Amino acid sequence: MAGNFGGWLAQRIWRRLAPFDLIEHVATVSDCVEIGARIYTIRPFEASDMGQVLLLARRLYEEEMAHATKSNINETMLAKLEGSAGAMRGAFTVLAGTEVCGFVRYVCWTHVLRQEKILENLYVYVAPEHRSFTLFRRIVRLFECAGREFGVDRILFSFETGSSPEVKRVAMERMGFSRIGAFLVKRVEAGSERQIIVTRKPQSRPSLATVRYLQPAARLGRGDFLLYLLGSYFHVRDGIGCDQSFFELTGPGDAYLMARTMTRVFDRQKLAVVIGVCRPTPEMVHALDDWAVRERCAAILVNTKETLGDACELFGDYACHEFSLSGHIMSKHLTTGAAT
Repeated sequence: MAGNFGGWLAQRIWRRLAPFDLIEHVATVSDCVEIGARIYTIRPFEASDMGQVLLLARRLYEEEMAHATKSNINETMLAKLEGSAGAMRGAFTVLAGTEVCGFVRYVCWTHVLRQEKILENLYVYVAPEHRSFTLFRRIVRLFECAGREFGVDRILFSFETGSSPEVKRVAMERMGFSRIGAFLVKRVEAGSERQIIVTRKPQSRPSLATVRYLQPAARLGRGDFLLYLLGSYFHVRDGIGCDQSFFELTGPGDAYLMARTMTRVFDRQKLAVVIGVCRPTPEMVHALDDWAVRERCAAILVNTKETLGDACELFGDYACHEFSLSGHIMSKHLTTGAAT
């Protein structure tokens, strides 16, 4: 009963704070460009594209993800996608002539703390034999057109996996984007030797320390900020013990770490996702490692996108803690067209 009430209350709060998220956002824009001897078309996804898109999804996983995840793509997920092709929305298909050679999945959401409407890509993939800066630039520009069609404030275009993250970052900077964040990742090695003794136990539920971390990013009035905290608390609380666990630890000064577990849908791997971080101490990172091992996670992923904070600045010595940079989060504000 309490869980049902918490879910109902969180939904009511989100209806107040993020009504934009309740609207279906499906782009109608398209583009066509001639590159060499080929004519490429980028248009909204159609159900008949699904068979070829799923073949590309397999290539995406095998070429850009399998070496890092050391797992296999979720066949159940692919079967469900194939069976629900008619319900697929929020996607672009890239065609070379009549051949599907790429796809883009996207989502619109409200950054409640900053009061911004955002269009963000979930996945973007073009078969290697069709890649070029010209085609990539047209895909990104069409993505911006979709953002203007939806009336969003900001575009986020990110790369969480794949090769050559620096090349992609430079390409997007040439199109007026700037980096506001990064994805950091570390494989979890069960049974590895531990050099630091953990003296403080992490919280298993959000505490008032969350307020200290989130307050600087908030552009909400005091009442709405309290509602945001209340809704977030119930959302986290209802997930704990069902399909996720929670981790929070504070340190000296403004040192802070917040994480949760999640199961990645495309390969069913369990991850420890760091969603809040600010200059953690070695002891705090060690405690995070131990927690991820206990939770049987395959990897730890640092993702501070929801606070629009650069993980490389909030976690400046990430390389010393065996994290590697797997991709960048690029941003462009559409109100003025200038990078922010």
